[in-house]
Amino acid sequence: MLAERRAAAAGRWRDLAEGAKPVIYVGCATCGLAAGAGDLLATIGRELERLGVEATVVPVGCIGMCYAEPLVDVRVPGLPRISYGHVTPELLSRILESHVAGGRPIPDLALGSFGDEELPGIPRLAELPFMRSQVRIVLRNCGLIDPEDLDHYLVRGGYEGLERALALSPDEVIDEIVSSGLRGRGGAGFPTGQKWRFCRASEGPST
Repeated sequence: MLAERRAAAAGRWRDLAEGAKPVIYVGCATCGLAAGAGDLLATIGRELERLGVEATVVPVGCIGMCYAEPLVDVRVPGLPRISYGHVTPELLSRILESHVAGGRPIPDLALGSFGDEELPGIPRLAELPFMRSQVRIVLRNCGLIDPEDLDHYLVRGGYEGLERALALSPDEVIDEIVSSGLRGRGGAGFPTGQKWRFCRASEGPST
């Protein structure tokens, strides 16, 4: 059943990432909302109606650039996703009219583009000093998916670790944790795998 749901999610994701309809991503983590993202969400629908344009609006988490919030990213067919920072309702109207409706990015407002494609006057987001040295693991989906959309999570590898763990024996799971080097966050930083191993080996009634 999960495999079927994941396959359906992949189809939805392709429509979002590669479809013919423009996509507008709005940073709606606490930092974005504190900086005015709620006002932008309220403005987008009215502006799209005024322009006669259909687009998908996706609320996303924070990519870490809290100082540039509220962030608005735009993906139109044929161009990479482009991120704009410090967006106000007035700037949003300009972005929607030029970039979403007209297919013309605005380099003087853009922070950077996603992916490897280079655009005139717009740096790649990964080349910015803040992003250049980062390797994201736990936070790799932040800013890319709607955190309240299960399909977005599934298509980005959600629950794959759980599925793998369920296919292992308890001792194999503990061996994996030991091999990972995972430690507790207390002052001693005691190895988590050892804790689990001690607990499994202890005698006593099960509850």
